[in-house]
Amino acid sequence: MNSADSSNPFESPKQLTVPTAPYLDNPIRYEATATVKDLNSALRAAFPIIKSCLLLSVLLFAVVITSISLATQGRISLSQLMLFICIAFFSTVIFVRIVALVNAGKTYMRWNPNATALQSGELTNQGMLLKCQDQVSWHPLESIRYCKHKKNQLVFSYDPQLAVLQVLPKRGFQNPQQAIDLFEFHAKHTSPPDMAEPFEGPIMIGDQPNDAVVFEGILKTKDVNNSPLAKLRKRSIRRAVTWILITNAFLIPLLIFSFGWEARIFIGMFILLFNGFTFARIFRSTPSDPEHTLLAIKGWMNEHEIGLLSNVGQGKLRWQDFYAVHANDACIWLQTYGAKDRFVLLQRRFFADDVQWQAALEMARPHTQA
Repeated sequence: MNSADSSNPFESPKQLTVPTAPYLDNPIRYEATATVKDLNSALRAAFPIIKSCLLLSVLLFAVVITSISLATQGRISLSQLMLFICIAFFSTVIFVRIVALVNAGKTYMRWNPNATALQSGELTNQGMLLKCQDQVSWHPLESIRYCKHKKNQLVFSYDPQLAVLQVLPKRGFQNPQQAIDLFEFHAKHTSPPDMAEPFEGPIMIGDQPNDAVVFEGILKTKDVNNSPLAKLRKRSIRRAVTWILITNAFLIPLLIFSFGWEARIFIGMFILLFNGFTFARIFRSTPSDPEHTLLAIKGWMNEHEIGLLSNVGQGKLRWQDFYAVHANDACIWLQTYGAKDRFVLLQRRFFADDVQWQAALEMARPHTQA
């Protein structure tokens, strides 16, 4: 008799155990000022640094061997010269990357100028409220996509691409372990809110001013064409094509003039893989459906502040809190800190009528850059 026959046919089917979210009896207060040491400790990743150092060591070893070989031969062939230049070039690129990885905190501060400012707020069973100077942000716990805690810092992200990270020192929480448990649970087990659904929740960042101009709408892929994101995408494609041309300019002469079929096969396979991977990234970043919904957003603006509301999070900022502000006849776009490709796009159709749209333009123009 097998195990299937020995099972009890009258036994009720086993139910899958659903993890239960940690519950806070009281909100956890937060107040702390992150230091550069906190940022470096939180954002330095040992594995990428070690991997880059090992690769650099291999390349530098190849440079030494090539130099010794050229010195003993007394003459330099074209393939040897190209190989030497290629290795030296990629060694420099990897060294620059290692420096950036080691100084991750300084890199982070370039796109997060308030990273070392005093932040305060509270964590509840619904979400995290943070205040920094005159900025207020609130995110539901369901929005957390990533969470990792180091020895003294908590690192998490609400961004779908994980391009924007938030670093909070553990010492700022009244109960750090409860906060970590709550963040980690939702990062692993909770489905993120639907970014395309209109915002209908409670406003957690303060009341809307009486003199505010309101907006509401659904951002689509085609709306990117009227914003700097289109230029950034083209710049990214040009950068990728430039890398392909540089790499091929170094490696194709080596492929032609290399000694032995083994070396030619190795170089040829590397060229094919590099070109294929780069072209795949280019095509993957190119939008296909112009009607694809990116984000449903609503909010308000007046001469002093902008309120932004979505299912992913809420924020209230001053005009000067944006990295850049631009406007044209079709769109107002606000470049946020955190990453170079993060924009808030407010289309003309988001406003009730032309009067409201013109009022919004008048508020934005004093803050726009030429």
